[in-house]
Amino acid sequence: MRLLHQIQSLHQGNRLRVRLGPNGALSHEIPVGRIVKQGCILAPFLFNFFINDLISIMASPNFSPPAVGNRKIASLLYADDLVLLSQNRIGLKRMLSRLEEYCETHHLLVNYTKTKIMVCGRYSRTKSIWFLNGHQLEQVSTFKYLGICINNNLSWSSQLEMIKLMTLRSNGQLKKFFYSRGGQLLGPMLKIYTAKLLPKILYGVELWGHSVKNKLEVLQNQFMKQILGLSKGTPAAHLRAELGLLSLAARIDLAFLRYWKRSRSLDDSSLIKLCWNDPQGVNDWGEKTRSYYRFTILLQLSS
Repeated sequence: MRLLHQIQSLHQGNRLRVRLGPNGALSHEIPVGRIVKQGCILAPFLFNFFINDLISIMASPNFSPPAVGNRKIASLLYADDLVLLSQNRIGLKRMLSRLEEYCETHHLLVNYTKTKIMVCGRYSRTKSIWFLNGHQLEQVSTFKYLGICINNNLSWSSQLEMIKLMTLRSNGQLKKFFYSRGGQLLGPMLKIYTAKLLPKILYGVELWGHSVKNKLEVLQNQFMKQILGLSKGTPAAHLRAELGLLSLAARIDLAFLRYWKRSRSLDDSSLIKLCWNDPQGVNDWGEKTRSYYRFTILLQLSS
């Protein structure tokens, strides 16, 4: 009880002030009734504890949740991001209605602008009208979740396009640095490229990279040829040898191997393991990924 009282005392009588204008003037104090403190190490735990019952509420069979292996997956939670999953329109509308009741009871607010509906599979082109608490929700064909673009046809075309646009913008900034403050020195430019741009390109490639890695390779080759002033016909292998760079395909293979090694140590009930072992996986993701991993492992062992 003492710990509970200490936590309560941390969140009672809190007030905040907002810094305004170019001179940084502070507003008057505003009382805060319901909030967790930003930057507090307790905040994520308290929020998770507060909404913990939402998972069991959304697991009702009346909502027709999809199954991965022998486990029903009705919702996904990451911090304050929530994904609701249903196999049909009626089930999802029931979930939205139940979510509306839950938010009203627990005094939670939904960002309706960021809340979207995406229908996957053979009915992906069928448009329906969706409402949450009187607000109409947009049905989209592509959605960015945790930094990865997902298409309703389960392809990675939108993710690839996002990476291309991001790479083009970053390449322009790197070239500007190279020809100005970088003094046309390859060493500093390569360090920035490896530390800043590569992590963005390779984010989440364990999920989506195996199907588009050759297209990603072109982005790196084009940029390096432009920096060195080489023709388009210059062999990429010679280019990488000169700069001491791994190919993006090799980096993706290594990321897959690390991911495979980590996944082996997970409990069989974990969602990753369930997706990995599910013989009826969506769009044969499990089998395609297993085949790719087997090929990559054999390739690495034989080299």
